[in-house]
Amino acid sequence: MQNKVSNGAVSAYLNNSENTIMGGDICVFGDVGAQYVGVAIKDIASGSEEICEVHGIFSFKKATGVLAQGTPVYVSQETGVQVAETGSVYVGRVECAASSESSIVDVRINFMPVIISSASVMSTETTGNTETTGNAETTSNTETTGNAETTSNTGKAAAPSKSVKK
Repeated sequence: MQNKVSNGAVSAYLNNSENTIMGGDICVFGDVGAQYVGVAIKDIASGSEEICEVHGIFSFKKATGVLAQGTPVYVSQETGVQVAETGSVYVGRVECAASSESSIVDVRINFMPVIISSASVMSTETTGNTETTGNAETTSNTETTGNAETTSNTGKAAAPSKSVKK
């Protein structure tokens, strides 16, 4: 195939932090809401770019508690891999169950991400700068025109959530 660039197993990561990222540490790619993780293959000095693996099964420090196989897990700098997603980045799914006594867990990274529907993210409260024309519901800081067309505060049509099979 002439247009294939790579098998997608690795990505280059630029360390913009002031600290060295150690080989085996989790690196977060992308912006909030569109993030994925990689695992540094070797140490990445501040200001340097190195390769991270973005597919595979890796052992990570885990937070307390039992983690069943297939459980979606997230990373927190303070506690390691955990079930709670608040303030954390999705890592992947538990490959092998981990007992509460275990301090590590095997995770298949970037595997079957948890999909949040757009309905659960959007606010249905009508406050602030809202304009309504026609027969439609409106949401906070949006403009709605016509018969049930909703636009975001950027003026672009709100996209439905999609699930992509791999």
